Amino acid sequence: MNKESEKYLKEGRISFVSADRIEERYVFLFTDTILIAKENHCYHQHFRALNTFCLKEKMHLKDIWISEKGMESISDCFRRSDSCFIIGWPGKNFILEFSCPEEKNNWLAILKTSILHEKLKERPRKALVTVQFASADETWSKELLIDNLLTSSDLIKELSYDFHLSDTDSLQLFYTTEQHTTPVPLEDFEIPYEFYILDLKSLYQSSNSLSDCNDSVRKRRFGSGIFLLKPKIDNARNRRTASSYASQMIIHWKKKSNNYNKHVGSLQFRRQGKFFGKPLATMVTDQTMCPMLEKIFDHLYKSGITTEGIFRKPPKQITFREVREQIDAGIDVNVDRLSPTVSASLLKEFLRLLPDSLFTSSCLDKWLSLSLLTDNYTKLQTAQKLISNLPAANKFLLNNLMCLCYCIVENCAANHMDSYSLSICLGPGLFHPAKQNTNLCTVNARRIAEVTKFIIDNVNTLFENAIRIFIGKSSDVRKLCSDNEQQNDTRKINFEINTYLSIYLFFFNIKTFISDESNQKQILAL
Repeated sequence: MNKESEKYLKEGRISFVSADRIEERYVFLFTDTILIAKENHCYHQHFRALNTFCLKEKMHLKDIWISEKGMESISDCFRRSDSCFIIGWPGKNFILEFSCPEEKNNWLAILKTSILHEKLKERPRKALVTVQFASADETWSKELLIDNLLTSSDLIKELSYDFHLSDTDSLQLFYTTEQHTTPVPLEDFEIPYEFYILDLKSLYQSSNSLSDCNDSVRKRRFGSGIFLLKPKIDNARNRRTASSYASQMIIHWKKKSNNYNKHVGSLQFRRQGKFFGKPLATMVTDQTMCPMLEKIFDHLYKSGITTEGIFRKPPKQITFREVREQIDAGIDVNVDRLSPTVSASLLKEFLRLLPDSLFTSSCLDKWLSLSLLTDNYTKLQTAQKLISNLPAANKFLLNNLMCLCYCIVENCAANHMDSYSLSICLGPGLFHPAKQNTNLCTVNARRIAEVTKFIIDNVNTLFENAIRIFIGKSSDVRKLCSDNEQQNDTRKINFEINTYLSIYLFFFNIKTFISDESNQKQILAL
């Protein structure tokens, strides 16, 4: 950012929804740049929390687009369309989800104004491109100027007049270069100019700046990029996602190929582990959990239910991997000395690596069908029937997990984790398909979150007996939580007393120093 345009505009937490996940990000908006960061929380012995940020994306506003239409082409994980809009740039599109429509409208208005202002300042704002359209009889080609405000749908409408096309809704714009093996489909809200300029930037990356490319160079289309007008495909988003994923996997494979033997060894170690990846029936027997699993639950009951962001905040990865390997090797680990976030991640890992999910993959479709029911009574009856048909080990562990979720939601004022947050964090581990069934790996993330949230919201009805028994036995937990809160309050009071005492002694010493006559003479001399 230059000095004239580095004015700060706005910041805040926003949910970024992509094709298969929802991530919380902290956004800083400036007049010409947007910074997207992951928020980390560090704790200090005297202060509640110190926030740090890990930068994920930095984009110039002139390179991005926003839209309130076409969210279904990006993801179906968003909840309310009136609280969302799309933000994107070449290669990436996200749905920004806000807590309320008012907050969404506030961000949308300031982004529209800032983006338009930056795009109008861009030089040059136009580029000469080639568009081809192939019909059953012949192929037409046309050269035209496009600017940095023209969307893909606008360009299709403009071309429909030139090519005498009537059904524009069945057409889609694609972009292809010599480097692309398959044409890249453009969504209606995407800006073709940005794809073309990105191609030029990659060709002239050795130059000092894009301004080194004069207008004649731009008109010669050195990037060989061509826009294609073709019939629309229904799975355009999936093809783009799959292509991107395949490229990432090839790069990942090349990086890891030198460590193949080590990787195979780690896989063998996981298969022979004593805790993770074992059948649940061997870990929960006769209404009793294995000792390590019981220790993890006890630690979460004692210290986790009041921990901010429990199940959402990741632990220190070095500690987590070390503890995970020790537990899987059969070592008795004292989890009470660890951070509650480590125990929460261990429990999530345990659920995720079960050979079959806690809700059983054979009933996965039946569970997900709950999201399609509108009558609450029918949903409860169906859920109760599905729970009653679970194996004994699954039902026992589920009772304990839901009691833990009940405690966390009851303390959401302290931990900032409501039923929706828990459903996002725990849902994928509860409803994953069986390991031997790879055809079910693309389950609907939004429906999983909805069903998990419904179960947690109705835990008093679905797990009434388990909650009643837990409340009757939870006096020690409540007492411990009370003691922890009292300890925290005592530390806070002692810190404040020590602070005030230090300030008082400081000013008292100054007063004593000034009252001395010899010191007064020295001060006057100065």
